[in-house]
Amino acid sequence: RHSNFFLETWSNRRWYTLGWLFKLRGDSLFYYFVEEKELWTIKIPALQSWAFGSDELAGQVYKYPEKKQAKYDQKNDSWGRCVPIAVLQKELGDAIKQFKL
Repeated sequence: RHSNFFLETWSNRRWYTLGWLFKLRGDSLFYYFVEEKELWTIKIPALQSWAFGSDELAGQVYKYPEKKQAKYDQKNDSWGRCVPIAVLQKELGDAIKQFKL
């Protein structure tokens, strides 16, 4: 059912508060789809290198349009980029894993 991850670039765009994609620190990001009981883990350094670029790679997240989060009614003005899961699987390799629970 889900074919994309929403990678938050603005937590509150109106107040210029960067989203979690910029501020993540740690080893892994856990992305869980409740209805499907599907857990994804992504190595944060690999995701951020892919997203923003490294010595070998230009920032790939900028290929995807920035969109306002409209699924949930919330006070903050959250924006991000919808990136196909298949793209991240192909480009991150072992840095992304899927678990069916």
